[in-house]
Amino acid sequence: MYVRIELLKKKQIDHIVSQLESVEMVDGRHSAGHLLTGIKDNRELPPGIVRSELGISLKAALLGNDEFKSFALPRAIAVPEFVRYDAGMSFGLHTDAALFNPHSSNTFRTDLAVTVFLSDPNTYDGGELIVHIGAAEVAFKFKAGDAVVYPAEYLHRVLPVTRGTRLAVVTWVQSYVRCHAGRQTLHDLNRLANNCAGDTSRSDSIAMIGNIYNRLLRMWAEV
Repeated sequence: MYVRIELLKKKQIDHIVSQLESVEMVDGRHSAGHLLTGIKDNRELPPGIVRSELGISLKAALLGNDEFKSFALPRAIAVPEFVRYDAGMSFGLHTDAALFNPHSSNTFRTDLAVTVFLSDPNTYDGGELIVHIGAAEVAFKFKAGDAVVYPAEYLHRVLPVTRGTRLAVVTWVQSYVRCHAGRQTLHDLNRLANNCAGDTSRSDSIAMIGNIYNRLLRMWAEV
């Protein structure tokens, strides 16, 4: 269960990339838990004004995207991490931590993971995001500006980059609906309603879909 989103325009991508090139990135292992330090090999944008400003813009882009909001039903979004993989770098098989900022005042559950691709896929080889979905391993290497959103509990890894540089943004989301199947059901109902929108002959059906959607949301939502 995942969704692909067309998130960023070229102007937004160019701005982010130029900002990333203006700041020296640090070893990504500094933010890894002790179990991941041996398999995480990338560079990350350090905390500071640039990361804060880019993070605010990225969150705004997500919250302004109807597909993301329908699929994720976001209650909270983590501070985005801007990452760089040069040739030879990778991130081994792992699963994301269940809690973001544990033992702090802004702790929240990580229901969904988001990866936004910033590099043109033709400019680098390797670097695919591999996500274990059921018995399948699904590879993601989207065009710059596109994002993939998937349950954070899925095992995943980033294959070694063999040529060029892979830039990306990663973040995590707590949803109002914890259950993956519930979120998918609500997303499907929302898409069905949108497909019927504008057809006056289906106004009663649209009203019924909306009624079912909101009944289920009241049943499943955590507020």
